[in-house]
Amino acid sequence: AILRESIAALAPPRSRSTELDDRTPMGAESMRRLRETAAIQKQLRRIVCQVMSIWKQHWGDEQICCLMSHLNDLISRFEKRCGAVLGARAGKQWVQLASLCSQFDGDDATLQSSAHVDDINK
Repeated sequence: AILRESIAALAPPRSRSTELDDRTPMGAESMRRLRETAAIQKQLRRIVCQVMSIWKQHWGDEQICCLMSHLNDLISRFEKRCGAVLGARAGKQWVQLASLCSQFDGDDATLQSSAHVDDINK
């Protein structure tokens, strides 16, 4: 359950370049919330990496195929839009997640056919 909930709570990778440069600067409260949210996302990515590593050592891939599909989808959408996931904020963590995903069995067709965020949130 922790893997499913953590992957479902992950925000997609974000580009390092900011599109907010021309907007009004954030207030102190907004900056605090942004930092807190970023810290939570960092923790979630770390948890997902750890649990995926443990899972791979002990259990079968078919049980988490849908989760890996969702994670692959987050990464693929970023890469189509912005290039290599290493260029994302927290790029090293996203590269590690992508590497762990690639270690799980299942061809892309199987993964993509089961990629439904609704399934993850159940």
